[in-house]
Amino acid sequence: GGNPQEVASGPTYPDLSRSDDARAILKRYGLEGRFALSETPKESKFFEKVTNIVLISNEDALFAMAKKAEGLGYESATVPEPLYAAADISLKKMFSLRGSGVAVFAGGEIQYQVPEDHGTGGRCQLFALEALSSLGKNDVLVAAASDGRDNSEKAGAIVDYGTNERVARAQLDLAAYRKRLDTIPIFEKTGDEILTGPTEANVSDWYFLLTPHV
Repeated sequence: GGNPQEVASGPTYPDLSRSDDARAILKRYGLEGRFALSETPKESKFFEKVTNIVLISNEDALFAMAKKAEGLGYESATVPEPLYAAADISLKKMFSLRGSGVAVFAGGEIQYQVPEDHGTGGRCQLFALEALSSLGKNDVLVAAASDGRDNSEKAGAIVDYGTNERVARAQLDLAAYRKRLDTIPIFEKTGDEILTGPTEANVSDWYFLLTPHV
């Protein structure tokens, strides 16, 4: 979300949160007393010789992609906030910007709950799966992990109206797969999986919705 202090792999950036914030979360979920909390350094003296530089971010990538889409003759629309809610809520935000000749861009990492009896796959393929029922005949949706690994060696999935037809031909019971969050078998059988290999960079996930001029 463009906030360096929230990057877990960036411990040199001043952390503005307090132990009381963590304690309140633990209390909310009935976990107080199970963890020893230590306050992170707050004094400016600890950061006098530290310089943090953001080389690339999800926002930078989305901006570059939107400019490229415009160069190809599309109107671009970017969801203003990162998508961290559940798939259905996140999809509504994207599809609310859909239009003929419009490329919709969003970033983030959607929320989902992994069942005990789960299958294989990650949040990007789940996002693509949940989008199938909303796709029009000319829509194309991409959901991909920027590091090339959507909780597996797959990067995500690219789906369109034809995906529904391929699902029907393969006689796939999407409800059963969805219940177990078992997405990899679906997109392997429809041929809609994305394989990039590790990209050696991670700026969250990317979601694109393209509707050509009709």
